[in-house]
Amino acid sequence: MLKAVRILCRQSSPNLFRRLRHTENSSKDDISRTTSLGRDSTFPTVYNFPALSKSPSWLPPVKYAVPEANRYDTNVTTLENGLRVASEKLFGDFCTVGVIVSAGPRFEGKYLSGVSHFLEKLAFMSTNKYGSREQIVETLHDVNAICDCQTSRDIIIYALSCRTTGVERVVELLSETMFRPKFLPEEIQSAQAAVLNEIDDLKNRRYDPTPILTDMIHAAGYGNKTLGLPKYTPLDNVSRIDASMLRSFTKEFYRPERMVLAGVGIDHQQLVDLGKKYFAMPKNDDKNVDQKTNEDNKAKWTGGVVMVMRFFTYLI
Repeated sequence: MLKAVRILCRQSSPNLFRRLRHTENSSKDDISRTTSLGRDSTFPTVYNFPALSKSPSWLPPVKYAVPEANRYDTNVTTLENGLRVASEKLFGDFCTVGVIVSAGPRFEGKYLSGVSHFLEKLAFMSTNKYGSREQIVETLHDVNAICDCQTSRDIIIYALSCRTTGVERVVELLSETMFRPKFLPEEIQSAQAAVLNEIDDLKNRRYDPTPILTDMIHAAGYGNKTLGLPKYTPLDNVSRIDASMLRSFTKEFYRPERMVLAGVGIDHQQLVDLGKKYFAMPKNDDKNVDQKTNEDNKAKWTGGVVMVMRFFTYLI
């Protein structure tokens, strides 16, 4: 076997040496003019493409996007009752409309912690006009809409996305779910189950501890008030939060001067008119109440430590 290999190498070496010498003596122009690979060719065809370090002369000048440029202006109007209406134009057949309320766990000092969490779960349930959740779902289906409610520490957001032809119906639905909810007993029970399931998922099933750690960091920094109050309902409060407490909270904080009605992809004047029609509740002119609310919910940094003992036997 080795003998056969040596014979093959002796026969191939002269031909290979001649090819290499021919390659060294050949000019680049000769190589570039090669149009096809012959049977004895050693290198592929070489083409003279333009360099990529500069723009080709035959291309039109490139116009780059300017990151600082604002394509759309934000229009803001403040109504007589204090409601702020903001909008931006956007091309297309769909739009998004929402209400941002200055409320949330930060303002639960005189309530049971978890009220905002319950309001998030009870959003877009039955109202005075819509007797059941099913009727709301049908309305959403008619205008190709989706709804959502999210809570942070100091705001609650109700939002819907729909076709532009259904804007008035979704703004009316926003008004209904915020100002005229029924809070039926079965809906409260459903919210309790949803809250318990979410807490169990955060503490026992989710691998990412960020939500729980964020609550602990705020509690350590601000104590047991304002920004230190928990975003998620404490287990002891789940069965204690009822409809009367929810109504009391919304009556105090769901006021037009604490709200922004915002829309993207909708005409500004149309949104202003809808705000006047469906958010026409009067402004609270009691300056003393507003001042007391602001003072009670003013965040003060205290600093501290919050620890939770956990066993990691499941890692062994």
